[in-house]
Amino acid sequence: MSEWIERARAACRAASAYRDAARDAVARDVAPEGKPDPALIEREQRQVHGFGWIGTLVAALEATADWAARSSTGGRFGEVEALVLKIGCGEYLHQLISALPMSQNEMLRPGDLGISEATETLAADSEVRHFLEQGNNAANRAALARALGEGTVPDEAFGDETLDMIRAQFRAFTADRIAPHAHRWHLEDKLIPIETVREMADLGVFG
Repeated sequence: MSEWIERARAACRAASAYRDAARDAVARDVAPEGKPDPALIEREQRQVHGFGWIGTLVAALEATADWAARSSTGGRFGEVEALVLKIGCGEYLHQLISALPMSQNEMLRPGDLGISEATETLAADSEVRHFLEQGNNAANRAALARALGEGTVPDEAFGDETLDMIRAQFRAFTADRIAPHAHRWHLEDKLIPIETVREMADLGVFG
C-alpha cells in the first residue's frame, strides 16, 4: 500500500506544475507590467478567485500526501488510510482537470484560464491517471463506506502529543456531555444549558 504514497507525491508535483501554469496565466491578465493592477483584478476577479481555488486544492493534495506519509512512518497506514488517500487524491485531481466547484453554482474550467495545454499535460501524467482510474472509483468508495459504517476510523494523529491530547479530551467531553442530549435539545428547541456552556469554556472552547 505504501506505493500509493509515492504515487501521491508524484501526482502532487504534477499538480504543482499545473498550479504554476494557472498562476502565470492569471498574472498575464492582472499584472501585465509585473505588478498586480487593482482595476484588472476587479475586472478578472473570477480568474483570480479560480486560481485561489486551484492553489487550495493543490495544497490539500500535498497535505493529504503528508498525512499518509506520517501515518505510514508511525505504522498506522492501513487499508482505510489507503482508501482515503486514493479517493481524496483522485477526486481533487479530477476536479483540477475537469471542473472545480467554487460555489454551489459556479464552476471553474481550465478553458476559463486558457490553460488547456497544461490541463492536457496534467491529465496525461501517469501517476495522475493512476489516481483517476484506480483511486477514486466506485469499488473503493464502497469499501471505504463499509469500513466507516463498521466503525473504523482513519488515522487522526496530528503528530503532536499536545494536539492529540486536546482532541481526545474534547472527544470525551462530547461523548459524555453533548451527544446524549443534543437531539433532545434540538427537538425541544432549547438552548444549550448554561452549565454545559460553562464546562465548554473551562475546556477553552471559546479561547
